[in-house]
Amino acid sequence: MDASEEYEADAFEDEVAPPVQPGMAQSQELRRVDRSTTSTRQKMVNVNSSFRRVAKRASMKGVSWDQYSHLTPPSQLFDKYDENGENGLQREEFANLLYDLLGDAWPDPNAPAFQAYVDHEFLRADSDHDGLVCLDEFQLYYWSTVVFLFEPKLSENASFQQAPLYDIFVNVCSAGSTVRQELMGPAKCVMLAKAAGLCAPPFKFRPQDFEIAFYQVVGKGRKDSAAGLVSPSTGKHQTRSDVKVELDYFQFLLMLRVVSDKKHVSFDTLVKAIVNHGGPPPIPSPMGFILMDSCDYRASDPEPAFLSASDGKRGGVEAHASHKKFQSADLGADARASGTYRSPQWLAPVNMVAKLYRIFKQYAASGSSVSLSGMERVELQSLCSDAGLAGPEGGRRVGLPRVARIFEQCKNRGHDSVQFTQFLECLKLIASDLRSSLNEVVERVVLSIYPDVYKKMLENRERREAAKQRERVLLAESMKKMAEAEAQRAAKKGAKQGEGAEAAEPPLEPQGSEAAG
Repeated sequence: MDASEEYEADAFEDEVAPPVQPGMAQSQELRRVDRSTTSTRQKMVNVNSSFRRVAKRASMKGVSWDQYSHLTPPSQLFDKYDENGENGLQREEFANLLYDLLGDAWPDPNAPAFQAYVDHEFLRADSDHDGLVCLDEFQLYYWSTVVFLFEPKLSENASFQQAPLYDIFVNVCSAGSTVRQELMGPAKCVMLAKAAGLCAPPFKFRPQDFEIAFYQVVGKGRKDSAAGLVSPSTGKHQTRSDVKVELDYFQFLLMLRVVSDKKHVSFDTLVKAIVNHGGPPPIPSPMGFILMDSCDYRASDPEPAFLSASDGKRGGVEAHASHKKFQSADLGADARASGTYRSPQWLAPVNMVAKLYRIFKQYAASGSSVSLSGMERVELQSLCSDAGLAGPEGGRRVGLPRVARIFEQCKNRGHDSVQFTQFLECLKLIASDLRSSLNEVVERVVLSIYPDVYKKMLENRERREAAKQRERVLLAESMKKMAEAEAQRAAKKGAKQGEGAEAAEPPLEPQGSEAAG
């Protein structure tokens, strides 16, 4: 790579003004610090000036991307609408901001649909849900929504679908995780670039371009400074490869700026490509978001054995009908023929992934009691053998030693088990060895093992229901016995009280002739 073309992170440091050290903290400054969220940083205020854009009232109706220029910075916009000086936007102030941004698109500020729109956007902006949008939260909303608010078609039946770049960023960060993630690693950056079509014509970026820009923004010394420290999880000294470096949202924007300047492509063009595509869509499943990449190598196989089952042709097949340029596969389409290895990323059906996850949990629970939530090497080999993926080499199977090597390759260092996302990586490598697609391997596992797992699940459910029924019967019998005993005690107590009352009554005095005699 030519040294003149290399983009150094120091160039951004020269453009960014150094932060001003505050003096004596005043009461308003203390309130602002208390309201600030932990997910944002103060340095985002001093990002390059080309990022600072916001929609004006006069340019909100019928504008295009190229008409956004010389717009107000978010800090000035925040101070303008913070009328009471509380260093935060209340709901009424936030509504005034949106009304001015929309301009002539919404003439009536009291319309029910507009008020519903304000409530929806206020909940998105108020990340800590304290009823006040502080400066950090407003800047996050500014970069994720306001900048990309193009000609919103607001009516009573509007769906209010903008192009929130931040939502796409979180979508990609959370892929393969059971919780919401807001940090992006280099692999996720490359994944987003490929899904948005940035590595295809007309852009023709290389995946290495995004990796280089990633480490230029993060900084080369971050890994070196963290290396050698003791890991809190394993208690061992970390090496440089063990340290994870990730980008937050604003560093992600800075990375796009690096790539755009290096390849002489406008930043707006890159962002517009990502926004129009929407990023790789996640699958909501019992374990969170699962994104399954295509690893189909059928085009390199002279005569794949399973092409006849999917009506394919010799030497490769055409892309699936659900695959369109710069778009992901349709969830409702048939997943058997997922296209060639050059096709976009595809998603397995939700019910298939849920069944696979159930199989994973069943085999993971059958191992040692130390790791009930993860699958060990022996359990993975047993699953592959039961599904017909592993065994004597030959045909459409891989050897058990190869499965063991794949397990060691996918598991985390210092761990003896793999989680579900790592289990998917194991299946992906097995599919690569079999020159098959990941979807077909998942289908083989589910169709061969899930009936037994489902049968065991029903048996366990019936066993639990029978145990609950026995408990209910025993509880009813015990309650009945207690009621009978209580009734007997009450009867005995009543009899004793009756005898005591009779003994306490005085004898009757004789009357009339009896008294005279």
